[in-house]
Amino acid sequence: MKPVCSVVIATFNRSASLRRALDSVLQQDIAAPYEVIVVDNRSSDDTATVVQEFCRKFPNVRYAFEATRGQSAARNTGVSLATSDMVAFTDDDIRVSPSWVRAVTEASVAWPAIDGFAGRILPAWPSPPPAWLTKQHWTGPLALQDYGNEPLEISANRPVSLASANMAIRRQTMLAFKGFATEFLLTEDTELLLRLWRAGRQFLYLPEMVVTADVQPERLTKAYHRRWHRRNGQWAARMRLEESFDASGRLRQTPTDAPTLFGAPGFLYRQVVVMLIQYAAATVTFRRSRAFELEKQLWQMTSYIRACATERSNGLRWNPFSEITRFVLANFRKKFPRQVSARR
Repeated sequence: MKPVCSVVIATFNRSASLRRALDSVLQQDIAAPYEVIVVDNRSSDDTATVVQEFCRKFPNVRYAFEATRGQSAARNTGVSLATSDMVAFTDDDIRVSPSWVRAVTEASVAWPAIDGFAGRILPAWPSPPPAWLTKQHWTGPLALQDYGNEPLEISANRPVSLASANMAIRRQTMLAFKGFATEFLLTEDTELLLRLWRAGRQFLYLPEMVVTADVQPERLTKAYHRRWHRRNGQWAARMRLEESFDASGRLRQTPTDAPTLFGAPGFLYRQVVVMLIQYAAATVTFRRSRAFELEKQLWQMTSYIRACATERSNGLRWNPFSEITRFVLANFRKKFPRQVSARR
């Protein structure tokens, strides 16, 4: 009998947490058959042995090896091996709720026009989190998400960030869009979502689709959050993420061709100045959580700008005067196109 869902877990050197993840996936309150595909992404620990133990005990568990490093390549391998029409992704440090597979399969039947589903990722803290680590700091560095108690339709008109640690997508959709982009080692889920949304595809956030993520102790430090935002800024620049949304937050069909300064769109420099002012105000008024939130955004934005500049320069040295002059003229032409046309 064909499985109603294919669960794909990409793993790398986390055999201990992988055991807990598999235990949770195999304790589902659904009678219909489902399969579990564990993709070993070049682990050097005893991951293969652990998975083979589960394979002997549970006939619906399968082991696969992927030599190309990265979550994208590993998950794509899982999709290629899946035999169900619905593929659900989770991670090796995640424990899914007993109703998780049922929530995915019921949603896929109830909303046949929806391409993908995502749900809550709640924290399992190793120790009480520090006071500054409020819910505003969850998304991204902690890979947590909670958008409330009601279903939420997500598309190009409402492009809400979704983490692939708790995501299910129809297999035909994944194959049609060639899966995750293997050149992205971070933000690969965002890159896939951008492609799907621009093609008119829709997702649905389901509050009953719940998983719990182990939060590593290092992720409770400000140093980790700073590093994460610096790295995220670099990868976001590769997909021109900041240029992809209009002023109302809707996704553009193509990134805007706004005038650039040293490779980065000019509006990013304005945003940095505004953030600096807001950061200073939050600091002097002792709003520490808000100040750190703005600091992280500044780390990401400046990293984004540097990545744009590096890509644009292609290793050559900038001529600051020429670049600034070009930027000023480009802005003038954009704001006063009639005057420019009249002079010609």
